[in-house]
Amino acid sequence: MGGGVLSDYPYGRLVLAGMGVGALIFGLGSRVAMRLVGMMASPEHAGEQTAFGTVGKVTVAGVVGLVVFGSIAGLFCGLVYLTARSRLPGGWLVRGLVFGLFLLVPIGIIIIASSRSDFALTSPTLILAIFGGMILIDGLATAWAIERLGRDYLPPPRPSPSGYAILGVVTATCFVALGTSVADVL
Repeated sequence: MGGGVLSDYPYGRLVLAGMGVGALIFGLGSRVAMRLVGMMASPEHAGEQTAFGTVGKVTVAGVVGLVVFGSIAGLFCGLVYLTARSRLPGGWLVRGLVFGLFLLVPIGIIIIASSRSDFALTSPTLILAIFGGMILIDGLATAWAIERLGRDYLPPPRPSPSGYAILGVVTATCFVALGTSVADVL
């Protein structure tokens, strides 16, 4: 039997969907978010080097790097969603929101840790709101894409009380860690 491309397999399409969502939301979305932060930055910060480039400057290499990073992040998000999907409650909208809230913690901590100096550019609350919103949108978009493309063959979710308990404990623990990171930049 000949080998096919990833998109020839049902779950391969779902993984590619996660990558596409990540490229769009985390890649291009983070470029737009960074541009917003750059536009709102105090004028004295123009031209400063940050963890992700120069304030006020957009380069093709920077955008391509973010899209590649976003695709890789989307791959992992898609895989995590497929793994956690059976334990998440509700339809795609509720599952997507819960998944986005779950993503908010590890991705939020990574963003805060990797770009601590960027929080001096403008209001840290504004930066956290922009990037937090982007993460929630990625959770919703990942759930929508996977549920839409997999509707003919994905088994229906069957959340259990133990799944809710585990999800609650993990989420609460993670939000404490995120809260600590946020408190450090505010």
